[in-house]
Amino acid sequence: HHRLKFASGENKDLDLGIIVDDHLLAVEVKAFGAPRKLRSRASLRTLNDRWQEKIQPEVEKIDALALTLARHPIGRNYSLPVSVRWIIPLVSAPFPEWIPSLNKIWWLYADVPRVCTPEELFDVLGRIRRGEYPLNRYPVKGV
Repeated sequence: HHRLKFASGENKDLDLGIIVDDHLLAVEVKAFGAPRKLRSRASLRTLNDRWQEKIQPEVEKIDALALTLARHPIGRNYSLPVSVRWIIPLVSAPFPEWIPSLNKIWWLYADVPRVCTPEELFDVLGRIRRGEYPLNRYPVKGV
């Protein structure tokens, strides 16, 4: 990961940044352990608790980083390339996670959640290259 030092003095860690065309994918990489009850038949309560305690906070964390980065494309130890016009915040996990809602705030595309597997991440890269842009992205200030 890379520690970004913002001009404000605030520091935030970015696990992975991938630039494709005019988009920067800001990726929080997680390896959430799956309890045995999730690997078999999990109750809705178990899934919801996992979402609220482990997954949602990571989505909110990468959102906050992406918004700060979009508002401050130049920091004390970084400068976004001028070609980057959009930032896409997402979480990558090794296996599919349950998403509690169809609300677009949790989805990149209708069929790809913002908490995605590595395979889905590669799919997102291909879609951006083809001009298919995700639902959730932040414009970079001054572009």
